[in-house]
Amino acid sequence: MPIHLQRGFALIGFGLLIGIVGLVWVANLFGLVDEFAKRWANSRWNRWWAGTDLTAVEVRTNVGFQLGRHITGGGFILIGLLAVASGVTYMIA
Repeated sequence: MPIHLQRGFALIGFGLLIGIVGLVWVANLFGLVDEFAKRWANSRWNRWWAGTDLTAVEVRTNVGFQLGRHITGGGFILIGLLAVASGVTYMIA
């Protein structure tokens, strides 16, 4: 198989992987965000930053946490789409 096809397929596969990671983060598939909120609530950095102990539900419903989660997940999805489009363009050209 020619090297440009291999590189194109690799770029498409990488883009799909990054896009799936973004989708998991935005849609809270497999409870990933819930687990992250639990870890963040139990972190000593969070106690130092907030000054009080927060529960996982309080962390998860925080506006900043929700906004950051959607921006991060959306960014991963966009980077994945860009990588897939670049792979297809690389294979065609």
